[in-house]
Amino acid sequence: MFTASASSTLTPPNGYTLVPHTLAQASTITTGVYYHFWQAGDPTSGLIFQSSVSGSLSYICAAYSGVSQANPFDGANSVANPLSLSPLSPSVNGSANDMLLMVYGMRGNHSFGTTSAGIIEDQLGTGPSGAWVDLRLTVAGPTGNQTVTVSDTTSNASDGIQITLLPG
Repeated sequence: MFTASASSTLTPPNGYTLVPHTLAQASTITTGVYYHFWQAGDPTSGLIFQSSVSGSLSYICAAYSGVSQANPFDGANSVANPLSLSPLSPSVNGSANDMLLMVYGMRGNHSFGTTSAGIIEDQLGTGPSGAWVDLRLTVAGPTGNQTVTVSDTTSNASDGIQITLLPG
């Protein structure tokens, strides 16, 4: 996940591809989720993401094993949210045993607290802040909108993304 504190074009390192339908863009924040299938010898540090405008940038990396390399995604969707203390991610369809990823980018400095579903696996609290939440799906169908709350009182614009990973 890569987040910029402005409306921006995001450029990932070589070999990284935007997950379909996961670019959320508003005038004050842009968030996108990129993927890469790791191979022996790939760099594990020094990855450079770029923004088309000057501003604060942040990113969170996560690794998942057992994902289909032929068709890694069952669904993906994103939304730019207005000022709020509870960023929302839009529903996608999933299958039983998919891994549901919920990703939130929020302008400003925030600490994330309660999720509507899943476990916060990682978060970044400095602007733009972000949270990475995942949940193994047990049934097929729509995942419903999901949310995460922030523990401070400053409302800011946010982006919410949901992705379902297909097992390999």
